[in-house]
Amino acid sequence: MNKYGKDPAVTEALDELQRDFNCCGAINYTDWANIEQFQANDTVPRSCCRVNTTTCNVHPSPATVYAKGCVQSIEGWMKKNILVVAAVALGIAFFEILGIIFACCLMRGIRSGYEVM
Repeated sequence: MNKYGKDPAVTEALDELQRDFNCCGAINYTDWANIEQFQANDTVPRSCCRVNTTTCNVHPSPATVYAKGCVQSIEGWMKKNILVVAAVALGIAFFEILGIIFACCLMRGIRSGYEVM
């Protein structure tokens, strides 16, 4: 969050995350008050707004911005989709192990080829 507004990639990623998960900040919307650029004028990023109006992010309250933090939202998404996440991880691990096995077979074939000569 400290790089928000300074690094375009971080800014875009956080904005997209907050829009997709309907969340604001890490724990809640008050986390943005600790960031220098939002501290001075009591605002939050516009991606926190429930309804996109011109002043929705000024003097934020649970009525105008998402009150729930993104950590809680991502945690809930992970719990809901744990089977998919685990299946992808196991699939990647399977292909990694398969690659190791094939590399060992190739090494064995090369070694036995040199012994015959």
